[in-house]
Amino acid sequence: MRRKIEQFFYELENENDMTLNRVLSWGFFFSDDNVNLLKKAKELLASNDFSKIEVFYDNGTYHLCLEEITKHDIESLCQRCNNFKKFAKELKIEHFNGFDVEEPCLA
Repeated sequence: MRRKIEQFFYELENENDMTLNRVLSWGFFFSDDNVNLLKKAKELLASNDFSKIEVFYDNGTYHLCLEEITKHDIESLCQRCNNFKKFAKELKIEHFNGFDVEEPCLA
């Protein structure tokens, strides 16, 4: 996972001219055929500081999407992803699908 994250940072900063050393909107994704597992995860994560937590159905499977407005570096993103992988395994969620980043929506 660390190598993937290092490459992600490198590509965004060097090939897409995106500065990651600032507050951004980070998305984290899980999927499973069992909606109840994702609803349980949503309940357990609701007390955290996520700006959005939603469960939805798309393309034959259920998804849990978390949005976090924060600053991550390689270390903190590795830790967050490893914690989510462990969380998914503990709840028997089929997949922790990873992360994405974008500019935060300033409403």
